Amino acid sequence: MKRNVTKGKSKVRINNSTYRHVVKLRILAILGFVVYFFVAIFTAVFVYTNVYNTIGFVDLAALATIDTGAEVIDFEALEQVNSAWDQKLNASTTIFSRNPFTSVVLDATLQTSTNSVPQAPVSNAVIETSL
Repeated sequence: MKRNVTKGKSKVRINNSTYRHVVKLRILAILGFVVYFFVAIFTAVFVYTNVYNTIGFVDLAALATIDTGAEVIDFEALEQVNSAWDQKLNASTTIFSRNPFTSVVLDATLQTSTNSVPQAPVSNAVIETSL
């Protein structure tokens, strides 16, 4: 048997007819891994798009069923709410005719005496009683 083995940096060549099927099996294995890789990627993309499309369609169907119904309006409650808003917006406020800060005028001067007893301040109060 003639055995011819040539060693290079990255590959070993076998020129013997006994081991020629190893090269074909290696090529088939590489092709098998490539096919497996593409099948796995295709499956992942298929599942991803179908799951998210299904979720979107369910959400759309839920929104469509909500909007198709007619809403019944309770007109008595509507009238009560409208009258309450009118009453609130048209309520009259009490307007004071006098300013409480300028209606009482006090003389703030204190009189001092030679006595040691303190005296109350003397005031000239003008009090308005009208509203």
